[in-house]
Amino acid sequence: MDLITKVKVSGVNALTDARFFSGAGATYIGFCFDENSPRFIPSEKVYMIKEWLVGPSFVGEFTVQSNPDGINLIADKAGLDYVQLSENFSPALNNEINRPIFQEIVIEGVSELNNLQSRIEERQENVEVFILNFLEDFPLKDFEGVDSNNLNLIWGLTQRYKVIIDTKINKENVLDILQFTRAYGINIPAGNEIKTGVQSFDDSADLLEVLEKESD
Repeated sequence: MDLITKVKVSGVNALTDARFFSGAGATYIGFCFDENSPRFIPSEKVYMIKEWLVGPSFVGEFTVQSNPDGINLIADKAGLDYVQLSENFSPALNNEINRPIFQEIVIEGVSELNNLQSRIEERQENVEVFILNFLEDFPLKDFEGVDSNNLNLIWGLTQRYKVIIDTKINKENVLDILQFTRAYGINIPAGNEIKTGVQSFDDSADLLEVLEKESD
């Protein structure tokens, strides 16, 4: 399936997830390596899953509990293409990571857009993609009151960098979010397990259908 934007899927921890999103046209498949997360997956399992997939690139999602040597070891064992870092990591560590970086930037509210450019600039070393993680629903209604400077800032950043939007994205708001931000892509979570070994992809399937390119 060809999509109108790049899609990264986070927290994939089963072959069922990976095969569904790969077949649906996801560009990036993300695997969580935070052992305290319910979405954690060991590197050996990631390597086996990768053998079944053709098309997407693979992103290891790491938190502050990890160190550069440990990250590099996991990236090698799992055969990762990219490493995603939380903002808790020091920017000084970027050069110690031996993969291109997906850098997450957490935004708690519209007011934080004022210093967004400086937060990005201090972390741009070795970064392939910035993931802007809006903790609340993407504030489309609030943007009616955002001044033109912040609007121009967002557009300037999405023209200068590859920016993926991470928020509560669904089939109703995804096109508005893409139109407003002019982003490189979106981040969505992997499917929810409704019982052991059975995943529900209904919401994801509806969203991806909206993003499907029309055939010529």
